[in-house]
Amino acid sequence: MDLRQLESFVAVGETGSFTRAAQRLHLVQSGLSTSIRALERELGVELFTRTTRRVDLTDAGRMLLADARHILESVEQARGAVQGAAGGMRGTVRFGIMHSLTAPELLDALAVFHRERPQVRLLPRTHAAGSAGLVQGVLDNELDFAVAASAAEPALGQVEFVPLRSERMILVCPQDHQLAARKQVRLAELTDEPFVDVPAGWGSRASADRLFASLGLARRVEIEVGDVATVVDLVRAGLGIALIAPSSAPSPIGIPVLRPLPAPNFDVSLVLPTTRKLGPAARDLATAVLARVSSRPGADAVR
Repeated sequence: MDLRQLESFVAVGETGSFTRAAQRLHLVQSGLSTSIRALERELGVELFTRTTRRVDLTDAGRMLLADARHILESVEQARGAVQGAAGGMRGTVRFGIMHSLTAPELLDALAVFHRERPQVRLLPRTHAAGSAGLVQGVLDNELDFAVAASAAEPALGQVEFVPLRSERMILVCPQDHQLAARKQVRLAELTDEPFVDVPAGWGSRASADRLFASLGLARRVEIEVGDVATVVDLVRAGLGIALIAPSSAPSPIGIPVLRPLPAPNFDVSLVLPTTRKLGPAARDLATAVLARVSSRPGADAVR
């Protein structure tokens, strides 16, 4: 049993997919399958049940998964300690960021971290499914951590959301819209309006949807685009109205801005795993991000 076999097993066990596991490990799928079969032959048991649609852990596989995680975590921590003692932290940090919002605290932390630890490879990633996809990436161990909106939290205990910032969303409408002269508008007045928005699963969309649902109101999202700047452009072109987080979009110059009542909250958090420990480099970067938003000197270290 070698480390590559354990890495392959954990990746398949956590993603439930040979394809996704191969992508995570940057391997061809045939090589990953060969590694898993070799591990099963060595142990004398089947670790997965395979069908054309899915891959599930067997009882033996579930027993091995927790131990395999601990082994890989211990190896990563030992590697980090040795490299630190040898005169320089190394490794790779895979972290998630949103398409339309790179928090200043993250950018500041990245700049300092990269300058002080140039041998650490930093790999920021976005996700087509928005914040929901970033959170899932942390759950699947495809990302060490993420900076994401926390509107739709998964089951308690799977990840931890550490608040970074919160802001009230605003409403933008076309220049010739009937609401253009208003300063504020109640959400109940917007149920017949066509909305332009980002896809479901993105943070601002989830915040708005959740608030409308809590008030027993429906809204009509007619256009979905995967970029907040494009949302604003389409509003400017007269195709609908939109609820946006001010920090996630370019300044809405030339179109009216209203205060919605009540206004959805757009909350951004540092998303950390609770079922595994971060490696030394990822832990230090996450701690640096928290230090940028802490109101007290320093910050609590990330475990």
